[in-house]
Amino acid sequence: MQAWVVVAEHPFYAVTNQRGEFVFENIPPGTYPLQVWHESLGVVKKDVTVSDGVTALTVEMARK
Repeated sequence: MQAWVVVAEHPFYAVTNQRGEFVFENIPPGTYPLQVWHESLGVVKKDVTVSDGVTALTVEMARK
């Protein structure tokens, strides 16, 4: 059995589905740092600007 615990000082997080997709809901407009982590692919960080018209974002990860 494996488990991961992430402690964050905010209520915004998501867990991917089987296709690697995730959804954040009720995020106020603004620019936020996004950090995506995978146990064997590492971390990807990027700034994301949320507005009323944003519906999708693609984050690509690759083995190093």
